[in-house]
Amino acid sequence: MDYNVINIFTTVFSGIYILVLLLFIIIFIAGKIYATRENKEKKYKIVFENDVENFLKNQKNFKELKIEYLEIINLVISEKLQKYHDDEEYISKIQQELVDELLMPKIIRYYNSKDFMKRYNVVLSLSHAHDVLKYEKELIKLINDSRLIVKLNAAIIGCKHATSDIVEAIIKLISKERDHVKKSLVLVLEQDDTFKKLVFEKLKNSQDPYYSISCYTLLHLNKDDKYFYELTKRDVKSNFESLKLEALEAMIAIDDDDSHEYILSLLKSPDWKVRNKIFKAFKKYNIRWAIDKLGNFVNDDSAWVRGSAIETLVSFGEEGNKILNSLSKNNEIANDIKYYRMKG
Repeated sequence: MDYNVINIFTTVFSGIYILVLLLFIIIFIAGKIYATRENKEKKYKIVFENDVENFLKNQKNFKELKIEYLEIINLVISEKLQKYHDDEEYISKIQQELVDELLMPKIIRYYNSKDFMKRYNVVLSLSHAHDVLKYEKELIKLINDSRLIVKLNAAIIGCKHATSDIVEAIIKLISKERDHVKKSLVLVLEQDDTFKKLVFEKLKNSQDPYYSISCYTLLHLNKDDKYFYELTKRDVKSNFESLKLEALEAMIAIDDDDSHEYILSLLKSPDWKVRNKIFKAFKKYNIRWAIDKLGNFVNDDSAWVRGSAIETLVSFGEEGNKILNSLSKNNEIANDIKYYRMKG
């Protein structure tokens, strides 16, 4: 009996010993792996930091500067990093640390440089940074840059990390640019709800019609932005013509059901620019609730309105062409219809 107890005790003790030994081996191996990973990470950061230093020293040759910069950014996401580890999440983490800890502190000083390529490099670096708002002051300065390539890319970053001051800078940028630049800028800006709500507050408090126009020009409004509707109702009655037309387009884009009757009443406006803006907006935002009314304007007194009405119906495809076909018996209208069908 005593012998059996001793055997059981020995077996249990041996099992515990083996488990402890295995646990120790696992911890030892894990520590080695972690240390190896950490050493490789440190080694890679040193390599990256040296490349950054070399880049900052190389400021004379334009082509070399550009190539050197691209090498640094590509270094972060290149196969070199994957040689240290094949875990995408880990690679992403190290990439972020390399940019935030090594690149940004060294390159941000050039945001005010006389060399626009250095300023542009700062913008490109910011696009990779995690904590962009840490450099909000520098970003705003870059949004106000004299070079289009710098301020355009800075505004794109600002739109994604919107604060009241950043939005203010983007609105002022829009107000200063020529129409073709405004269109390009507005097209590339990715606007989330945070950005739009900040613009909403600026527009709500605006007493300057030119500032308000810039707000409307900047925005990509749609049916999800109905909280703007009350502001469009206010501004569409403005005595300042350009503001009235911008607010009218925004009202049509938002497409609130309550706006339909008011927009139909504006189709009777003696001002051809108002009627024309309505048809242009119908086409731009593919708004079809008034399609049955459009046929009445293909013989409008204004050639601009006639053209916009026909062009809008043509853009509506089969539904619009059905209305145009019923009107094409009139030879003068038929020629206009033929022209706009060929045009687009």
